[in-house]
Amino acid sequence: IQSQMYYFGIYDKKGVALAKDYCAKAHCRNALDIGANVGNHAIHLAEACNKLYCFEPNDSAANVFANALSSKESNIKLYHFGLSDRDETLRFYENSSNLGASSFEKEHNKNECTEKRLSVRSGDAVVKELDINNIDFIKIDVEGFEKEVLSGLHNTIKNNNPIIDFEYNSTTRT
Repeated sequence: IQSQMYYFGIYDKKGVALAKDYCAKAHCRNALDIGANVGNHAIHLAEACNKLYCFEPNDSAANVFANALSSKESNIKLYHFGLSDRDETLRFYENSSNLGASSFEKEHNKNECTEKRLSVRSGDAVVKELDINNIDFIKIDVEGFEKEVLSGLHNTIKNNNPIIDFEYNSTTRT
């Protein structure tokens, strides 16, 4: 992802364009980017949202993202923890050759990984604590941890009825 961003300015150009178009058409007030990784989607989605709240628990990815943000004024807020259905510290398996393939699910990644312990927090509690209202769009890319994220945002989704864009494939459908 990082090399695509470096050489072409974006990774998954069609997917990002589709998400950005949804945000623009929804006149997106606030959006959540859960599993923000190094910020590829966020940097482009922010152009179509008033405020974008990004959550990335993996410090390796979050630090790359934070460095990109430090050089410009932005409507992006980055938080160095993940969202889930409860507050806890979990084992996380970092794939150093592809940070975007890192996961809380050991079975998700068959490559050699570095094990870390990272924090996740209850999504609904975080939204309430940060006083985030009028959420029109949620992007979720959490490599097999989707069920926990969606469960943790139950009330947020019910109360805001946002457009939800999440990755789902044979690898992440555990």
